[in-house]
Amino acid sequence: MRWALYILSELAIISTDLAEIIGGAIALNLLFGLNISAGVVITAFDVFLVLLLYRPNGTMRGIRAFELSVSLLVLGVVICFSVELAKTPNIDAGELFQGFIPSSIIFTSDGIFASLGILGATIMPHAIFLGSHVALPRVREFDRTYHPERIQENELTGEEKSWQPSLAAIRATLSYSITEIIVSLSTFAMFVNAAILIVAGAALYGNPNATDGGDLFSIHALLSSSLTPAAGTIFALALLFSGQSSSIIATIVGQIICEGFINWKLRPIVRRSVTRLIALIPCIIVASAIGKEGLSMALNISQVPILLPFPQTL
Repeated sequence: MRWALYILSELAIISTDLAEIIGGAIALNLLFGLNISAGVVITAFDVFLVLLLYRPNGTMRGIRAFELSVSLLVLGVVICFSVELAKTPNIDAGELFQGFIPSSIIFTSDGIFASLGILGATIMPHAIFLGSHVALPRVREFDRTYHPERIQENELTGEEKSWQPSLAAIRATLSYSITEIIVSLSTFAMFVNAAILIVAGAALYGNPNATDGGDLFSIHALLSSSLTPAAGTIFALALLFSGQSSSIIATIVGQIICEGFINWKLRPIVRRSVTRLIALIPCIIVASAIGKEGLSMALNISQVPILLPFPQTL
């Protein structure tokens, strides 16, 4: 059973990570004219610079440094789309808020498919596994501070011999985690996802030049031509920051599920390299085989949450 769940979870992570890696590669192409396949490789490997900060079994200092790194990338996305919204003209507030109300329009054309893609891009298996895993250092840190008698250390090595978390530590960590999820989903995540739809919709809707199916390349071109070239650059930067933050989390989650499901004990750098390659190879194949023309459809399909219920039931 654990092997079956591992394979399904790995497939879910590869599927969602494919969009993040290719999205980062597209951003590099838009910013610097870099080949898509080369951009995939660069996007996949530069996350190791940040991953060096992450020590799942260490102190909270490393966890906080890791969280700060990802938070800065997310903040970069928020700033970029705030600028895009400020520069986008003719946004009707009434029509905008109608978009948050359920409507029968979802059943027209490819509305269901698009909605599932948005759902899958928002509720990713990355967060499910990582959120549970980073709770352990928080629980340990709580007991180190308030219940040090529960943590026994080896006199020679200083390493922990045994530790059972206190009920108070579990409750405090659970309260923190729930609050963090609610705040992040109701503020940053909601704003970024809404801003993406608003900016893309404003650029594409009613525009006679929007004939390329609304992919990332055409949105960038329309923003650059209809607003300013800076608007297109800011859009590409937001795409790069978003892809990097999600890619970092995906690599760590790949390590987590290898250790948790199949008890795969290797050096952290080896585990991260292997789990990164597991996601990298399909991305290179997709980018090389279908080129720019098919990337938009590949990105959309990869976000449809076919595999999401399996890791969520664990």
